[in-house]
Amino acid sequence: MASRIILCVDDEPTVLSVTMNVLRDIFPKEEIMGVNVPGDAADIMRTHEIAVLLTDLSMPNIDGAEIIRQAYEINPKTVGILVTGRASTDGLIRALNEGRLWKCLEKPWRPEQIQEVVEGALSLYESRVAPSDGGAGGGQARATAQKQPKKISIKGKAKAIRKAPRPQYRLKGQNKGRKLRIMDKRYRDMELIKEGGSGAIYKAYDTLLDIPVAIKIISEQISSNAAAMKELVGEARIAMGLSHKHIVRLHNIEQGNNFYYLVMEYLHGETLRELMAHYDSAMPPETCLQIMSVMEDALSYAHRRGIFHRDIKPDNIMVDDDGVLKIIDFGLACLGETFRRGGQIAGTPYYMSPEEMACEVPDERTDVFSVAVMMHEFLEGSLPPHGGEYELEDPMDYVPVATPLLPEGMQAVLQKGFARERSERWPNMHEFAGAFRRAMAEDYSVV
Repeated sequence: MASRIILCVDDEPTVLSVTMNVLRDIFPKEEIMGVNVPGDAADIMRTHEIAVLLTDLSMPNIDGAEIIRQAYEINPKTVGILVTGRASTDGLIRALNEGRLWKCLEKPWRPEQIQEVVEGALSLYESRVAPSDGGAGGGQARATAQKQPKKISIKGKAKAIRKAPRPQYRLKGQNKGRKLRIMDKRYRDMELIKEGGSGAIYKAYDTLLDIPVAIKIISEQISSNAAAMKELVGEARIAMGLSHKHIVRLHNIEQGNNFYYLVMEYLHGETLRELMAHYDSAMPPETCLQIMSVMEDALSYAHRRGIFHRDIKPDNIMVDDDGVLKIIDFGLACLGETFRRGGQIAGTPYYMSPEEMACEVPDERTDVFSVAVMMHEFLEGSLPPHGGEYELEDPMDYVPVATPLLPEGMQAVLQKGFARERSERWPNMHEFAGAFRRAMAEDYSVV
């Protein structure tokens, strides 16, 4: 059977690339094409016999319903699938009534879901192109599909196709001479875990190491910023040298199909932010003491090697299924600094030290500040109140003050931890954790 063409349309290059890679794994005998400029889709559909069309619904200037309608007008045999995460009722009704929609695929989808939907679409397409009178109608359509070129360029944008030669990528100025692997050759069975401002995180299977891994695909906003990527590559290379039981291991940073991605140790569990939701307000003192012990151990290890996290917060600490606490996202804080230099705040500002806000050189006391704010939240169930002279209007003006609801000894320990001036803070995690333990023993009867 000759290969059939599956066309993917999505204005997000990273999402488009992942979708195409998954389809290539599942349907290796088919031609997989992609376009991230929705307006170009009609040109491809006029020059190629498209069997299945997968298009995102919400895109600028033109939506998926219109693309499916165009596909039907160009070739009524094409099977249209709408991929959407936040479809409005009106949009779906219009797609069904006007766009000749076959099915919807809800985001985030799993590989087995897209396989089932696309297999059904290919079967439907075959029934549509089968000659009803034994004549040449269907056969001509198949012959036309076979004659299509294997690589095309429309309006200056290269369109990736299954049988096109696979390029090798290099990180400019980094790792010279080492060819980087294309993601779909090594990492399989990708499953979306979550999406955020800095990118999307997927669970995948590393066929080389024979283990599950987490892959963070850096968002286009960041990957298109040369300064941000230069810093990220440099810091990631340093962070790869960390090997500690309480720090999630960063395996690699790579580039493939025009996007960058980080490969990390896969961890199944909950973040401390999610764990906090299990309590009515504050965490038990015993739990806070355990968390502080891990922070002291892991951060002191990194600090001795000249590496500072700079983005410690409940979202960046996970508890795995075995109850082991691990810090994630070492080496990524530089992204926030790059955008802050451009006047943008990236990250959670209430945990960020004043020197981070000012993009000054960090040291051990930078992480001490963040841990102190976080421990206040765990012990009291809320962030430290603002103690500034004026009402807080900008997160950069936040002046944390230990609440008087805490015992006096613990107030003093935490207040010194998140002091505005670095010279007034605990000099390192070891001294901070020691004072924290003593206050716990005196005020909470916990040793």
